[in-house]
Amino acid sequence: MATRSTIGVELPNGKVKGVYCHWDGYPSGVGDTLLSIDFKDANEVEEFINEGDRSTVCVSYKDRGEDDCPPRIWEGVDEYFESDLENWGYVYTQNGEWLVKDMYEGIKPVPLAHYLETYMN
Repeated sequence: MATRSTIGVELPNGKVKGVYCHWDGYPSGVGDTLLSIDFKDANEVEEFINEGDRSTVCVSYKDRGEDDCPPRIWEGVDEYFESDLENWGYVYTQNGEWLVKDMYEGIKPVPLAHYLETYMN
């Protein structure tokens, strides 16, 4: 069974652009992989997001020949985290930090690196 997630980036105008990711959405899967990719800034994360929905962090639907899976736009980080983000939601902020939220626990978004250090070790 898939653990689904949504991966987003906060744009300079405060909106969030994001995509669906089907597999391994938990922090030790998608979260750890996002941290291991050497994104230099939000522009590089946006390029990644512009590839559209994903099977995994490393494989977009476009890679599989599916072209009709573009990113979606939310009005801001709060709206993003309050929407239906599958099991887990991730967003790269303009401050250069990944945030994560477990959609079933109802807790506030927390820095991803902190979450992994606190709950995964």
